[in-house]
Amino acid sequence: MSGNLTPIALRRLSLGAVALTLLLAAWKLPILKSVAGITVLEPTAVWYVSQNGNNLMSGWETNLLGSGGDQTMIEFERSDIVRFEINPRLSDGSDVVSGDTVGTLLSLATESNIKELEAELAAAEAEYSALREGSRSVDIDVAAREVEYADASLKAFSARYERSKGLYEQGFLSLEKFQEDDAEYRKLNAELQLAQSNFAAQRAGARQVDVDVASAEINRLGTLLDYARQRHELRRTIVTPIPGVFRLGDAENIILKVIRIDTLAAFISLPESMLADIKQDSQIDVTLAIDGRVVTGNFQRLIYRRTFERGCTVVGLIENRDGTLRPGMHGHGEVETSPRSLLESVNRTLRARSR
Repeated sequence: MSGNLTPIALRRLSLGAVALTLLLAAWKLPILKSVAGITVLEPTAVWYVSQNGNNLMSGWETNLLGSGGDQTMIEFERSDIVRFEINPRLSDGSDVVSGDTVGTLLSLATESNIKELEAELAAAEAEYSALREGSRSVDIDVAAREVEYADASLKAFSARYERSKGLYEQGFLSLEKFQEDDAEYRKLNAELQLAQSNFAAQRAGARQVDVDVASAEINRLGTLLDYARQRHELRRTIVTPIPGVFRLGDAENIILKVIRIDTLAAFISLPESMLADIKQDSQIDVTLAIDGRVVTGNFQRLIYRRTFERGCTVVGLIENRDGTLRPGMHGHGEVETSPRSLLESVNRTLRARSR
């Protein structure tokens, strides 16, 4: 029968047989390949500090590594005014490490309490000193003038204090300003009591029982003052739990953020049809568009989010030990897939396109 075929027909028949043989081989042989897509580097964790009224909160905005912690809230008395001051040595974009102070928290109520205790302690120490030294005529005269001066100072400030109180009750004066005037009024009142106590002690002379009582009062006020200072100090310092880049707040109530950059996440957008073949122990290679560098990391997980593809993303973790990488860098990412046959590749592609 072959003798009846022309040379051209024989050549076509041979080429067809070769093509069929190759197709059958590829039909069964596994194909090793990788897939690639648009990639962007993003932080693995973002720690923030926010303030809402008298409450200060720190928490986690993004946490791909699972290295975050619970939200922490510091609550203050309703009548207190809390002022948060960012560390002046930090500016937007500064590098920080774990444990760095990012801000100082100031409570006007605790500050006012400390000032009041300091004034009371000074009064008690002066009274104790006067009781131990006894009384002289010149000391009595000096004590009398101190009473007159303290009384005049308090009366002079009383008018301002009453005016501030009235404006605050009417809503024309801030609570912070009223608390400042209130603290000054209490301080002047304590100074008057100190002067009066000193004058009375100078006139009456000293008894041992009075000396003992004055000494005990000094010890009591000293203990209260130490406790108030420790409580104030514990609430003052706010430190970052992670290393990264310091950023000023960019949303309502957000004071600051620390963006972790020692490890970054590479988000590679891929067609959904390829996700089932991603090897769980793959290495992810990212060629950065900015300078053509290739950075590598380990496959982490698959997630679904809005992208230009089908909302599917491969996430890999990139170590950033030299600190040259920054969130927002983008490029071309590639990840290895598991082997599959030609038939499987064709079928999956057709199914994906038909959806």
